[in-house]
Amino acid sequence: MSAITDFAAKVEANFAATKAGIQALDDKITAFQNSPGTLSATDQAALDQIVTDSAALVSQTNALPPTVAPAP
Repeated sequence: MSAITDFAAKVEANFAATKAGIQALDDKITAFQNSPGTLSATDQAALDQIVTDSAALVSQTNALPPTVAPAP
């Protein structure tokens, strides 16, 4: 593979992982929205995990390869 193809593959893999992570968080949020009442200890633990997962997504996004500027 060329350097450009390798770079593109890394970017696509990172975006796919980020999209999957976001979808997982959306699913957890939907579950909270569909549960009646106040937060139980289990709900609070799940919410805490969502916060942790969000932080991981931020780290993952920050690890994306830098944009390569086109040659002049």
